[in-house]
Amino acid sequence: MRRAEGQPGLIDFLTTLWHRKWLIIATTLALIVVAAVISYLMPPVWQVQMILQPAKFLSQNQNGQFVDVVMTDPRQIATAINQRSYDDALATELKIAGPQFPALRAEHLKDTKLVKVTATTQNADQAVVVLRALFELIKNDLDKKILIEVNTLDTEIKKNELQTDLLAKEIVILDNKLRILGQRERELAAEKTTARERISRIEKEQVDALRAGGKEALGQLVYSNIIQQSYQYINTLEEMISGKKIESENLLNKRKENEQAIEVLKSSVANLIEIKGKYDFTKMVKEPRSPGSPVSPRKKLNIALAAVLGVMVSSLAALALENLKTGKAGGK
Repeated sequence: MRRAEGQPGLIDFLTTLWHRKWLIIATTLALIVVAAVISYLMPPVWQVQMILQPAKFLSQNQNGQFVDVVMTDPRQIATAINQRSYDDALATELKIAGPQFPALRAEHLKDTKLVKVTATTQNADQAVVVLRALFELIKNDLDKKILIEVNTLDTEIKKNELQTDLLAKEIVILDNKLRILGQRERELAAEKTTARERISRIEKEQVDALRAGGKEALGQLVYSNIIQQSYQYINTLEEMISGKKIESENLLNKRKENEQAIEVLKSSVANLIEIKGKYDFTKMVKEPRSPGSPVSPRKKLNIALAAVLGVMVSSLAALALENLKTGKAGGK
């Protein structure tokens, strides 16, 4: 490699570093030892994460499409956590002293309706417990609004189901009444038939008596009275039968109205259940778990950086010493 006259080149630098190799090695090893000791003495720091989804429901937009609508903006939830709004309640509930309480940090995941919460602490198991307790607090807080809606829907569903049961029981009663009316109508029809047969028999007996040429005028009068009374009785039976038919028709109409009302109620219940199914309570998308390794200290990385730094610092020191030595030699 070419170099200007009087100026050291690459070979000179490498030669200098080779002559000072023990300084470089000793300095690098010293930094590595210091970094290793510090890394192993430092307490490990763990990060435990949890992802939660706020309570939401499906809403139909102007285009007829169903979209998720959260009951509370995820950014508001993240802000509340970052402002330590839940820390005091959690510390009191879990009986954790202030300095030992994990540092909580939350963020709204972009283009989602999710919130990621990170707990940084020296006790990973404690962080898991804290995050689970935090989730319960947030869930109880966020689900209040949705619980009111769901409870209202449940009340309406139970009300409709109760009305359906009452109408179904009324249909059973109507069926019993219709069966009794049908039986009574058949009995009246049979009685009407018997009355007509009796009239036919009496009329025949009357005709036979007239043919015999008897002088029993009183008997003829009796025959006529019996026949007339029988016809009147038949008319009464027909009126009763007609009344029973009208009553049966009314009961059938009432039964039909009940069946239609039951169908409307069932449709309403199905619609309410569908609406209820569109509500989604606050839930964990990712549960907090103890990580496999701490985030700090990173022993291998620290040792590697110490080695690189040791080589760089000791090499610069070696070059500086060589320049100093050369300068003194030139001054003499």
